[in-house]
Amino acid sequence: MDIEDKTAMEINRDKEYWLGKFNGHLEKLLDKANRDNQLLRDMAHHYQTRNKICNIKVNQMQNKLKKTLRRKDERENLDMLLEASMRA
Repeated sequence: MDIEDKTAMEINRDKEYWLGKFNGHLEKLLDKANRDNQLLRDMAHHYQTRNKICNIKVNQMQNKLKKTLRRKDERENLDMLLEASMRA
C-alpha cells in the first residue's frame, strides 16, 4: 500500500468515527426533545384537571352564596314583619 491509500483509509476511518459520534449526539437531542414533549403533555393534562376542580369549587361557592342571600332576604322580610307587628 502506498501513502495515498493509507491516508485515504485513515480519513475514511476518521469520517466514520465522527459520523458515529455526531449520530449519538443527535440521538441524545432527540431523546431530550421527546422527554420535554411528554412533560408538556403531562403538564397540560395536570392543569386541565386542576382547572376542572377549580370550576367545581367556584360553582359550589356560588350555590352557597345564593342560599345565603336567600336566607338573608327571608330574614329581612321577617324582621320587617316583626317591626310592623310591634308598631300596630
